[in-house]
Amino acid sequence: MTTSTNLAIGLSTARIIEAIRGHQHRVLPVSTVQTGAYGITDVCLSLPTVVSETGAGQVLEIPLSELELQGLHASAATLRDAWNSVHP
Repeated sequence: MTTSTNLAIGLSTARIIEAIRGHQHRVLPVSTVQTGAYGITDVCLSLPTVVSETGAGQVLEIPLSELELQGLHASAATLRDAWNSVHP
């Protein structure tokens, strides 16, 4: 890992901690198990999510083009297939 990668990870972690400890309702791209956003369930994806003192909350569904939505579903399918290959 490079120094800039380490710095970015540290800054991202600090933002998440600030949102939780500061009782903020900040929208951050955090990975959570999806429960229906964009019609996706049972796979972890990083999507815009409200983070507050209660942790990761509502996933915000921003408008996507049909091509973007297809790409998101393809990514979810790839991740689900990878999970299923190691947890049959």
